[in-house]
Amino acid sequence: MSEIDEAEAFADIAVLKQDVFIVCAGGFVLILILGYWISSSISRPIIALSKLFSRLEQSGDFSLRNTSITSKDEIGQMARVVNIHLKSLQSTIGAANKVVTKVAKGEFDNRIEMDLNVDLATLKDGVNNSANSVEETMPALKEVLNAISIGNFGFHLGDVDIESEFRTTLTHTMETMEHAIGEINQVMNAAAIGDFDLRVNTPLKGDLDQLKIGVK
Repeated sequence: MSEIDEAEAFADIAVLKQDVFIVCAGGFVLILILGYWISSSISRPIIALSKLFSRLEQSGDFSLRNTSITSKDEIGQMARVVNIHLKSLQSTIGAANKVVTKVAKGEFDNRIEMDLNVDLATLKDGVNNSANSVEETMPALKEVLNAISIGNFGFHLGDVDIESEFRTTLTHTMETMEHAIGEINQVMNAAAIGDFDLRVNTPLKGDLDQLKIGVK
């Protein structure tokens, strides 16, 4: 009888061991599954953002957006912030291209109007200031060309508000042409009265230099 009781007791212990093993193994598997799920839930959106940045770098296409990350956690918030920045960049570059295209066509009434911050604000100011400078320069250039077309090489810009380096170039050009034409007239007038000693001494280039050589 005692041998039967002992066998039953050991059988119960074996079953208990088996149950404990099954529970432990099941728990271990559940931990592995939970760990994999947590790891995937974190790495998957990060990989998606990484792929988005890689496509941006390769294509320069700021119309790209994240569409795969919709979670409400911190990674989802980061993905939404990335989309907001991409939209801002796309809008800013589009506005800048519009201004530059208009300027290239001779239309100077377009500017970047949107509110921007930091580097994008610097880009906005640079594009708008360039457009302003071109718009202010064109009337002066038109006046200079009109003066040249009627033979008025003594034209001066006066108080016309244009960028200083461009003003210097225009002024130098007009002064050079004025001096050259003045000396050529003097040489031609002197030759007309038999005085062939005068020469054009102003250093010239291109067609004006050819004219100077011809006068000699």
